Amino acid sequence: MGNFPYINNSQIERQEAGYLDVLRAVVAEDWFLEAPELFTIADRALRADYERQRKAGGDLGSFIPHARPEISSYADLYVYLYFHAARFLRPGGRLGIVTSNTWLDVNYGYALQRFFLNH
Repeated sequence: MGNFPYINNSQIERQEAGYLDVLRAVVAEDWFLEAPELFTIADRALRADYERQRKAGGDLGSFIPHARPEISSYADLYVYLYFHAARFLRPGGRLGIVTSNTWLDVNYGYALQRFFLNH
């Protein structure tokens, strides 16, 4: 059970430049191999290589540093925290967080909704 800090996305970078990149890297490390549908690889050549490896059943771990979660840059800090906190759950575990419902009606909430439905 918890209550995440509700920090606006613009305040995150203003407080500490580059912090959103750190958050994205943590989410990729946590979930890329288990939920690759939540990520994109921006570089075309790497993305093509990733698709070949994935179809061949190859090891995808080398793509983690290049994976970017499909979380909008407008997302507040707590959106990233849901993903990260869920990594610590045991199978069948539950996570209870006090939250606003604003993420249900905005574009950046779609990735989180998909994640909740699948996990």
